[in-house]
Amino acid sequence: MWSFGNCTFDERRLALSVGGEVVAAEARPLQLLVHLLHHAGELVTKDELIEAVWPGRIPSESVLTKTVAKLRQALRDEDQALIRTVYGQGYRLVAPVSVKAQAGAAPVDTPDFAPGLAAGETPPLRPHWVLREKLSSGGRNEVWLARHAKTGQPRVFKFARDADGLRALKREVTVFRLLREAPGAGEHLLEILDWNLDEPPWFIECPFIAGGNLAHWCEQGGGIAAIDLSLRLALIAQAADTLAAAHDTGVLHKDVKPGNVLVDLDAQGRPLVRLADFGSGRLIDLERLARLEITRLGFTQSLDLPGDDSSGTPLYLAPELLAGQPPTLRSDIYALGVMLYQIVAGDFRRPLAPGWERDVTDPLLCEDIRACADVDPARRLADARVLAQRLRDLAARREQQARAQAEQARTQQLQARLDRLRTRRPWLVASMLLLLLGLAVSTQQWLRANRANQLALRESALAAAVNRFLTDDLLAGADPLHAGRRDVRVSEVLARAQQQAATRFAGRPEQEAAVREAVGKAYAGLSDYDTAERELRQAMKLLDGLPQARARRDQQQLALIELLLAAEHMDVASREADALAARGPLAADTALGLDTARAWLDFRAGNHARAISAMEALRGRHLALAAEQPERTQAFLQRLGEAYVLANRGKEAIEVFGDLLKRQTALYGQRDARLVPPLIGLGQGFEWADRNEEALPLLERAASMARETLGEEHDLTLTAAGELAGVYETLQRFDAAEAEYQRLLAILRRRFGEDYLITREITSNLGVLYDNMGRSADALPLFEQLYEREKRIGGESHPDTLNAAHNVGNSLSRLKRWDEALRWQRRTWALASKALPADNFQRGVMQYKLAESQSHLGQTAQARENFDQAIAFLQRTLGDEHRWTRKAIEVRDNSLGEAHKS
Repeated sequence: MWSFGNCTFDERRLALSVGGEVVAAEARPLQLLVHLLHHAGELVTKDELIEAVWPGRIPSESVLTKTVAKLRQALRDEDQALIRTVYGQGYRLVAPVSVKAQAGAAPVDTPDFAPGLAAGETPPLRPHWVLREKLSSGGRNEVWLARHAKTGQPRVFKFARDADGLRALKREVTVFRLLREAPGAGEHLLEILDWNLDEPPWFIECPFIAGGNLAHWCEQGGGIAAIDLSLRLALIAQAADTLAAAHDTGVLHKDVKPGNVLVDLDAQGRPLVRLADFGSGRLIDLERLARLEITRLGFTQSLDLPGDDSSGTPLYLAPELLAGQPPTLRSDIYALGVMLYQIVAGDFRRPLAPGWERDVTDPLLCEDIRACADVDPARRLADARVLAQRLRDLAARREQQARAQAEQARTQQLQARLDRLRTRRPWLVASMLLLLLGLAVSTQQWLRANRANQLALRESALAAAVNRFLTDDLLAGADPLHAGRRDVRVSEVLARAQQQAATRFAGRPEQEAAVREAVGKAYAGLSDYDTAERELRQAMKLLDGLPQARARRDQQQLALIELLLAAEHMDVASREADALAARGPLAADTALGLDTARAWLDFRAGNHARAISAMEALRGRHLALAAEQPERTQAFLQRLGEAYVLANRGKEAIEVFGDLLKRQTALYGQRDARLVPPLIGLGQGFEWADRNEEALPLLERAASMARETLGEEHDLTLTAAGELAGVYETLQRFDAAEAEYQRLLAILRRRFGEDYLITREITSNLGVLYDNMGRSADALPLFEQLYEREKRIGGESHPDTLNAAHNVGNSLSRLKRWDEALRWQRRTWALASKALPADNFQRGVMQYKLAESQSHLGQTAQARENFDQAIAFLQRTLGDEHRWTRKAIEVRDNSLGEAHKS
């Protein structure tokens, strides 16, 4: 018995009461009500309702509309207080619903749905097959083993018990037809041989797998613990590959568990996994069915619609599903991680509960389980294939772990020598750590890329040779006892490395290339991008023509691209990215780095929304590598956070930089120079979110830490100081802001010249400060010079050029030189409306400033139109409460008010 609003509904008798009165209604509207009640609170699509109420028929949409109208009339729901129309999609029962079982009531399912089968009978429409044994029963399906009457061949029949069971069978058929042609999935799927979905009892036919499901197969082998661990892991790897192939095709399984992993034998008699029961599955891309001309049986909604039921088995349900969130690829991967834990621990009944690590003695398998089953979906593996490869590479990973531990001991020796230098020359030690990090990152990335390769041992020897070079040559060169004086500069140490590398590693191009790569990265850490580029290009040249070093050479080219991005050499970076992509298949790490670099190039070209979407899509893959490659993950989060800042998405920037700061603090402590970038980014996020009081202490800490560890003139020190000055300005501490900007500009012009990116940014910031201080006469020449510089560097339609032109017009308007301001603003708006992405908030700012000048020159109608468009745009992109939106409204009210008076 259902209760909702002032209505009750007896589903068994199809009896409806409203306000205590029995209401007569036709059967179709009541059948529609049954479906809505079973999915209360969910969006039920039109296709779902049609399939539920008119199974096997395709009525027109108007028939459904009329049926809904009749139901509303019976419920007296003309104001849609109970059933709400979701225009263009379907309907939602929004009233609170309760249900109570009736004593002695028959099951809700109607007799027409019950298979009514018994052993010895023949399945309907299959006279040559005899049902022998009921394998399972419950829920929405009933599964039987049957044998051919003459040959004795076994076969499995799965019957639908109700309408939900029929939909599940339809989904299974649809998914099977979709997946059987997918690369890597075909032989690992449970084949569907035939089906009857036209008349009850509905069923599908599948081959009988003698080994049974994974749990049964393990029992037949004497229990899980009796089976060799390597074989157990191989079966999980097969399941992971099959699941990845399904995900690639756009299919979620949603019920991954040992019972749905069947173990067959291949042609050589080896165990072969077959993934079964996609009856709970979901399709991410329904249009794929249309492209392949596959009928959309059982699928009536896409993944991202509300109300998607979690399905699945509770032991394997991801935490987000239990919390009511929709399923994703990572929900399947969570279930796979639980299975991996159970098969390693030796018990399929054991839940993945706190303390599970005590059951897994192998730390690498602990890493693998953790990577799949993290409580945060974003931190899980994004691709089940990664798990498969990890499991297959387990032996090689163990060898690599042993080598890494040996190298760690040598690294600790290096650290001890650095510690002895720390109190005397902290600035030198900080920069030497950059070099040490460059060597470590380069070597570790290469070893990870080759951990399953026969060359791994040789590469480990390479790492040891490079470490010895660092210890014996570079640190010795920095020691006053060897150098003969105390004031040894980092640049001298690096120059010594450049000079000695060719001699020390004569005839050993791979070792020399590794050293030059590390030296190049160290120069980049010192902001000497030109020297860094030369070293990286020399490293690449040394490896050209060495097939065994191709993966490392590709990594070096990726490092070059990242260097060029940091130096703002976008055109050169783009050409190098194209060249790297053209080299053919890349290692997974390199391909991920290249995708990230290309997204950043797209962002810097002004395509903010598209680029951020691309980076967000890559985030899971980066986070999945965090345990193995923390530096790479941190670099990605830094770049994603910077994109959020530049796109004025302060809330997202705060989340990313807050996460990054926690990660780096845990790894490096409270006073490490590597905390400076996330501190700056977090401060910027608070600044864009109009939370400047919270930004101030973060930026003060960043600036202080950068000065102490990196020196007064390092890029990060200058960036932190620039952001700090910006917050001073917002908080109206104008004198402090101007002094900081002037100090920064003096350093930047001397060190890098007027064309350097940060020089241009600080020049622009100083001009804006002058405008805000009422000194627009001082701001105007700065902006005019900056405009010419930006136009020469990027062209007149580049976002930075448009911003400079906008600032020229703004200063002119503040000086009340309205005619000149309007000329600049019209031209800027004409270019910006075509060049800037459709969601770039600066479009709205430029348009409302144009409207301001128009209103002061008596062009009221044009001004009002531009104001209205600009404010609507800012409200849509930034929100009603953002300072730019509020400012635009204030300027409109003041400007049009004056225009009306005149």
